[in-house]
Amino acid sequence: MTKKIPALAAVLVLALALAVPVAAQTANTLKAVTFQRTAAGINIALAIEGEILFQAHALSNPARLAVDLSPLSKIEAPAFIAVDQAGVAGIRTGQFSAMIARVVIDFTGDLPSYEIAKTDAGLVVRFSTEAKPAGRLAAPAHQQPAREQPVAAAKTEEPPVESEGGEVREGFANTMFGLSYGSYQIPAERFKEVYGPDTTMTFGLSLSRTLVQTGGLSLDVEGGIRFYSKTGAATLSQDAATFKMTPISLSGLLNYQVKFFQVFVGYGLDWYSFTETSDVMTTTGNANGHHFTAGVYLIPPVLDGLLRLKAYYKFTKVTASANGFDVDLGGNEYGIGLSFGFNLFNKGIFSF
Repeated sequence: MTKKIPALAAVLVLALALAVPVAAQTANTLKAVTFQRTAAGINIALAIEGEILFQAHALSNPARLAVDLSPLSKIEAPAFIAVDQAGVAGIRTGQFSAMIARVVIDFTGDLPSYEIAKTDAGLVVRFSTEAKPAGRLAAPAHQQPAREQPVAAAKTEEPPVESEGGEVREGFANTMFGLSYGSYQIPAERFKEVYGPDTTMTFGLSLSRTLVQTGGLSLDVEGGIRFYSKTGAATLSQDAATFKMTPISLSGLLNYQVKFFQVFVGYGLDWYSFTETSDVMTTTGNANGHHFTAGVYLIPPVLDGLLRLKAYYKFTKVTASANGFDVDLGGNEYGIGLSFGFNLFNKGIFSF
């Protein structure tokens, strides 16, 4: 009896996930950082394109002021600006998390009094050497959106992402869409009798999303679908036979990123639908299983580090029953892939 294939619903869910519009990303930009010496101290101007919120943090040992800008996912200002005036040693910029940019102002001595105010071009941080309580803001930070005002500035390479622990990470992306091409081998003797022992190439699609991120570590959930097809001949009758299967998987992945490399390990569940067609009969069915995977991403410094090359290994254990026989459809898969990263909807991601 021919069985129904229950994979259609899972395919539709994956298709809807892939169809989420990338246009929803926020493209606010830190265009430039400049400073001007004044009679009272020094003013530091942040030229910002787009509507953002800001929050200031006074830090010690050594003294510095960190200004977080959110949502802001692109930086065109230099990674470091030397100042050496009015007690300010320099200014650093970086992407603190997926949608938060951080500007850090370093001091040679104690943190002076300051205030932050919005301008037509973005924000200005005014430092004064006069005796005033440090940390006075012009208004509560959550009420200070910066007005949209493009500022002409020479485009520079986006600086590395620096976490609280000082670890440099390039081009963090909370969402990745991937294409894969792998070599898959089913080692079951009954399968090899009909279709031979050689490996067969598979093509796959995947979509992953970061759930938790801290420093270089992140925990992702990934959905994927692959396509497999192989032809053979029955042992006795030599009738031509074609075997096709469509594995759908859901995985949890633990990633660790160091500069231009990201290694990962993962475990997940699989749902296999398969069809075997010959001159005698057609058999369809489905089976459930699980898998282990590991691999590495190479993150070249192009497209802000959001294009990634992937090499991976995957072992799957799946047993299917058809026509009174049990066949292990699982096996070893080695492959390569190409992934495109982007930051989509910061809501729902926990960053530490």
